[in-house]
Amino acid sequence: RITAVESNPAIVELVTGSLKNYSGPIFDRVKLVVMDGRSFAETTDERFDVVDFTPINSRLALINSSVKMESYVQTLEAFKTYLGRLKPEGLIWFKVPFQADETPLYRMLATASLALREAGLEPAARIAVFAQNPDSANRGRRLAFVAVHSTPIKPEEMAAYEKYFADYGGYSALYQPGSQAAGIVRDLV
Repeated sequence: RITAVESNPAIVELVTGSLKNYSGPIFDRVKLVVMDGRSFAETTDERFDVVDFTPINSRLALINSSVKMESYVQTLEAFKTYLGRLKPEGLIWFKVPFQADETPLYRMLATASLALREAGLEPAARIAVFAQNPDSANRGRRLAFVAVHSTPIKPEEMAAYEKYFADYGGYSALYQPGSQAAGIVRDLV
């Protein structure tokens, strides 16, 4: 079962109303909740295999006042809450812009790593980062995908990620468990 949490009621109205013919009946099979992700995670007793989210862009949040600021949904406390909503062997999956200013990726990695450490878990074995290669970026806009596992990432899971991103095209591992590569991403994990 899929639960979709959306903070903007206008988006829910569009995909279930006037744009339903465009998006199809996919939301008929999804539990839709109008609430920000952190509030939902704090109030539900449900456990999830995957918590998948796109971190809020602070510039967008300034333009659209109905969107909560990143300081609320992307804090250490929020990440601890998300970890607490995972089923055994669950994961948090997110994508962030990865451009000349890599601060969003670095901030999210540092926060996720600290949340794992404070839960008594070793981040280096539980995080994988895949970044879009510069030559495949869309007009210079690159993305990074990050998987934060509640358990150590197994070799077969890493192989599945590598295959997925090879098929997806233009992505390579920026960090994976056991990586000996030096750099700020490794240092943050």
